[in-house]
This record gives sequence, structure tokens and C-alpha cells, in this order.
Amino acid sequence: MRVLLLVVLLSSSAHADGRFDVHVGGGLEGGLIQGEPQPGLIAELGVGADYFAPDRKWGLGVVLERVGRRTADVSIAHEHKLDVVFRITNPKNRFIGGVGMGIRQLSIDAGKASTVWGVDLARMTFELPLARAGRVGVQFYFTWTFGLYHGELYGERFGDMPYPTKDYTTIASSYVLGLQTSIDTH
Repeated sequence: MRVLLLVVLLSSSAHADGRFDVHVGGGLEGGLIQGEPQPGLIAELGVGADYFAPDRKWGLGVVLERVGRRTADVSIAHEHKLDVVFRITNPKNRFIGGVGMGIRQLSIDAGKASTVWGVDLARMTFELPLARAGRVGVQFYFTWTFGLYHGELYGERFGDMPYPTKDYTTIASSYVLGLQTSIDTH
């Protein structure tokens, strides 16, 4: 939250270019998060904030997303990702790309509630503008993330026995396509 507040304050400076966006997308996720190596469907809903240095075509961004998926083997309550992204754009702002990394939190409701933490080791994002009216724009975006999770899951409890636990380590790679709406602050 502090990082997002810092980006908001920096983007409101007189000569800086800032941007806020809301995005929604869907795609495929591979890896073993569902207990099987086959890809599964995912959906993402997120917000982002970018700060481009004055008279430069590069900057930093922060992206917070909620991920939804249908899983058969793991009872996922919810998942959130927070990534920091180095952004680049061309001179006419017709393309924005970025690379970054971040953290993940996966909450699971199997037996006793468990929280598994993870990292996005790599995030690549590409955006193409579709329409613009003043400071408001609509973009098509593509995001690829590669990360891993590691933690301990609680199983089903039998009687008054303690909750059984098992280590949970898995990789995840996702490909998401979607639309976003953005507002420029310059």
C-alpha cells in the first residue's frame, strides 16, 4: 500500500507523466498448481499505477491483481499478486511494455485455512492502445508471469487429532489477454 501511495504522490508532480489503470483479463495457466501438468483457465482483475520520468520514455509501475481459477485438487479461496514493473514506451506512446517481479499470496480452504506465499520471478507485459479520448484510454494487454509457491497446507482433521500438514511447492506460468482502461495524470 505504501508503494502505491508513493507512486500516486510522485505521479502528481508537475512535469511527470503518471497513469492509473483498471484491467480485466483471462487466459491459461500451466504448472502444477492444480495437481496436474495440463493448463487451466484463469481470470484476473487488477489495478495499476505507472510513473514515467519527466521527458523520458521509461518509468516504474505497480500492479495489484486478484486471480481466480477453477481447481479440482486444491480448494483455493483467493489469490493476490503484487508486482513492481520497469516500464518502457515509444516516443508516441503507442506501445508500452515492461518487465518486473513481485509476490503472491494464495489462501486455501482445505481443512484448516492455509496461506501459501510465492514469488513472481518474471513478469512481462505488453500494451497496445485501442482508443483514446483526452486523458482516458482503452488498451489491449498481454501479460506473462512465471512464479512459484512454497508453504504448508493443512489437511482434513479426523476427530480430535491435530491437523495433518504437507509441504506445498509448485510452479506456475500464466498467459493472460485482456482489456484495460487508463487515465493519464500529466
